[in-house]
Amino acid sequence: MRLIKNTKGQIRVIEAFFAAVLLLSSLTIIPMTQKVPSYPNEETDVLSSVAYRTLVSLDAEGEIGELVANRNWSAIKTLLQSCLSPVLWFNVTIFDQNFACLNDQLICSGGLISDRIYAADYVCTRTNATYAVYVMRLQLATVN
Repeated sequence: MRLIKNTKGQIRVIEAFFAAVLLLSSLTIIPMTQKVPSYPNEETDVLSSVAYRTLVSLDAEGEIGELVANRNWSAIKTLLQSCLSPVLWFNVTIFDQNFACLNDQLICSGGLISDRIYAADYVCTRTNATYAVYVMRLQLATVN
């Protein structure tokens, strides 16, 4: 008898139930406005490593630094075309030590083909009579 007459506990349970229903309904009615972050996938890792390995292998003899010092953009483009697969789009931007863009011509394999572009930065030097440091950014994307 005593439990039936004690209505305080019952009201608290009903109040908690309505609060839970209110919270759950607000979560389903209000759309998610925060964008879910994208996590790196296998394609990101593969293309980034391909870009970096390509730059390292091309600069094994210090050839890139010499080509940049001579402003021979077409030779750099030809080297990259010979090393990269035809199914990969590439774009190269070369900076000096102050991050000023050096190449006044496009060094790329065509127009933009994808919104997923992966990049690798590579630091190369010229160690001949004049010492210079260059940063080369190679961007890669797959052709759909």
